Amino acid sequence: MNTGQLTYNTEAEYEAAMDEIYELMNRGEANLSEGEKDKVHAMAVAAEAYEDRYFPFPPPERIPEMVERKR
Repeated sequence: MNTGQLTYNTEAEYEAAMDEIYELMNRGEANLSEGEKDKVHAMAVAAEAYEDRYFPFPPPERIPEMVERKR
């Protein structure tokens, strides 16, 4: 897998990735190979990019919202 180019362009790709990430994470970090850890990381970064593109959070408007978002 070319982790530098990993992107999800459809909801189906995103959902499949989330299922795989969930399965790997449930095994626990201690039970994953280095390759699997790298795969989870690359998939998580690509999933976050998908979420930022299709489900962006609106910017906070008030100071309490800014503080809460920083937590």
